[in-house]
Amino acid sequence: MSARSQNTRRNSSQNRRQALNSQCLNHVYVQMDTMQRQFNTELYSIRQQLNVLHEQIAIYINSIMQEINIVTQDITRLTIDPTNQQLGLTSLWSELHDMKQTIHSLQQGNSQPSTSEAHLEIIRG
Repeated sequence: MSARSQNTRRNSSQNRRQALNSQCLNHVYVQMDTMQRQFNTELYSIRQQLNVLHEQIAIYINSIMQEINIVTQDITRLTIDPTNQQLGLTSLWSELHDMKQTIHSLQQGNSQPSTSEAHLEIIRG
């Protein structure tokens, strides 16, 4: 076999390997692009869900704060009127404490606040 024929075969083999490598790289780039798009789509979806949760938590905390204001007013009213002091003061203080615990839990990022479900239903109205 001549040197020229061996060079031709070697070049042909190298060209095939380079073409195959190029095809493989193109396939990898396409896969990476597809995965990046999927990741971006999922990331956008997660951000949207977090925005919705943030809005819901803000509404929830506002309703708790309103309820705390009402309970505080009730406590003040009961404290001023000595005949009613013992009638509802203990339960109001308990409610106020539960609400403060709920707010604290929410601020700490706790998914299960300490307030009972029945009390949450009252707060939600």
